[in-house]
Amino acid sequence: MTSFSTPVRVNSFAYRRLCFVMAYSSERASRKR
Repeated sequence: MTSFSTPVRVNSFAYRRLCFVMAYSSERASRKR
């Protein structure tokens, strides 16, 4: 169970980080214009 839970947890964190970075990038670009 732990082996299966660990990858999912990491993947979720990476997905969250990616979304945050994309949103930040988009907002920054919007502000720049």
